Amino acid sequence: NLLALLFSTQSTAAAQTHAFHELPVVSADLLERPITLQSGIAHAHDTVGTSSPEAQKFYDQGLTYLHHFEWIQAARSFNQALRLDARLALALAGISTAQVELNQSTAARATFARARALISSLSEHDRRHLEIADLRLAALADSSRISAYREALDDAIVRFPKDAELLLERGVAESPDINDRGQ
Repeated sequence: NLLALLFSTQSTAAAQTHAFHELPVVSADLLERPITLQSGIAHAHDTVGTSSPEAQKFYDQGLTYLHHFEWIQAARSFNQALRLDARLALALAGISTAQVELNQSTAARATFARARALISSLSEHDRRHLEIADLRLAALADSSRISAYREALDDAIVRFPKDAELLLERGVAESPDINDRGQ
């Protein structure tokens, strides 16, 4: 069939022309660069265990940037939250997520290990979010672990039914592709 051959040839040519692109390496310095609170970027919110209202605002800004797929700005915001509250484990988990998206898996695991070290001091809400992030990382490394990740999300939603972040993540987790970002 001439039409099928034409599409096949165009697809092959497109694949050769648009080879896989390597992401540039983003320096840790850039991810740690201070940032101010931004306006006009929408607003995500998830109350986390911090006594610093400013740390909460920067954490929320980091969440907002994650939702916008702006990994560098997200990491900068989470790092700013950590400057205000060094024990904010979910900010470390947020940085780890940004690092995964920037193809920095070694750095992401190291950052997440720092978050995991704080788990005994966390509220149930923050502990659940951290455990789910841990299961997400495990499922990214081994797709056979996705069902444990989904089950943990389901359990957390029963406990925190109004937690928008859990609900959003559960929707994305339904995709058969663990790398899906909900786009």
